[in-house]
Amino acid sequence: MDKNYFKYYKSGAIIPFVLVAGTLLSLLASFLISLLIDNSNMHYYQFPSTTILIGGLIYLIDKFLWKYKPFKWLYWQKDISGRYEGVIEFNNYKDGSRDNRSFALEIEQTGSVIKLNTYFNNDNDDTSKSESKIISLSKDEFGNLSIFMNYHNIGNSVLKIPEHFGTNVLEYFNGQLKGHYYTNKNPQTKGVMIAKYAGNKLKKSF
Repeated sequence: MDKNYFKYYKSGAIIPFVLVAGTLLSLLASFLISLLIDNSNMHYYQFPSTTILIGGLIYLIDKFLWKYKPFKWLYWQKDISGRYEGVIEFNNYKDGSRDNRSFALEIEQTGSVIKLNTYFNNDNDDTSKSESKIISLSKDEFGNLSIFMNYHNIGNSVLKIPEHFGTNVLEYFNGQLKGHYYTNKNPQTKGVMIAKYAGNKLKKSF
């Protein structure tokens, strides 16, 4: 998975943010240090440095605060986390017949990481799971978000899904994910996926 920590930050926001945050944290730290040193036996070197304080703030923003104002303005990505439910239409990999299957797609997201898991279901309540391996987001000049994902599916004999790898190309618009998927099955299969936002509670299953 991509480990570029700052990949979703707006390029023009990182340096001003660090400068402003560093200045404010430095002033706050200096005030607290002078206050505490005057009223205790603590020494200056016992307090965390401004660098450590900035690192801690960035960690809190990445894990918890990234989707709330004013911190969300640091990012170009959207908050699309949650559960989406819909239907895929595809050609059966064995005989080529047209078929469909219900599915749920769940997105977990922080300021630096996005993870997708997809769960496929049939009438017998068996589930097959696809787990994201490599994910890339892109945003066009109109603000439309696209998701490119490579995934691995462990397969399910009841659903007659063999183990395979594949790629999803999805577009996000107004609470809906729509796009295509392609697999490395032999013969290769592909299909259309459409899902609507169902809530922010993740079930981690169908």
